[in-house]
Amino acid sequence: MGCCQSHATQRETGANISTWAVTEVVIRQAITNTWHRVQKVLAGEMTTDELQAADLKLVDWLTQTFGGENPHFTAETEWNGRGLALALLETMGDAIVERAGEEPLEDAPTVLFFAFAHWVSEVYAVLGDAEVAERGLENNPILEGFIREWTLILTGAPTSGDFK
Repeated sequence: MGCCQSHATQRETGANISTWAVTEVVIRQAITNTWHRVQKVLAGEMTTDELQAADLKLVDWLTQTFGGENPHFTAETEWNGRGLALALLETMGDAIVERAGEEPLEDAPTVLFFAFAHWVSEVYAVLGDAEVAERGLENNPILEGFIREWTLILTGAPTSGDFK
């Protein structure tokens, strides 16, 4: 996703993971890739152990990327990492704590890891709820709503839960 140039250094920089457009593409691609892995499992081309390993790799990648540690993306130092971790604890703390179990949530990367572990489990649920096997990924209203909601959450934009 290298697309931009720093005007100060004239060097190529990565797309900013804090922007709506980039986050939406990342989330959409992660869901698409997950669905393709599910199809491989169903076709006998991938084992469930391989699927779980791929899910863990995705969680690690999302943690690094949205934590501002992926060199292929630029990030907002105020938001990515600590700011996002605090926002996620505020909006979905119970799910993160439950997913973490006995693991202490001492730093942003740990919080992000368990938040994204929860997110991956939600992806599987939404793939079923959206009847992706029958309706497909494209123009699927349930899937689009999920992508929109998580894009808002991960960019720090207000979500429907913010208006009480």
